[in-house]
Amino acid sequence: SILQGSVGRIKETPYGQLVVAVQGEPHLVSQLPQVLRTHGVECEELQQ
Repeated sequence: SILQGSVGRIKETPYGQLVVAVQGEPHLVSQLPQVLRTHGVECEELQQ
């Protein structure tokens, strides 16, 4: 689920931020950060 999103610019470079909640099988959820990084997505994992 997307909880929050924003799009902005630093000088002329656009960027976006998403806050998402992920549910699923723990072994699959734990792989998500690495999968995102292989696609050039920077991510930070927050615990509830």
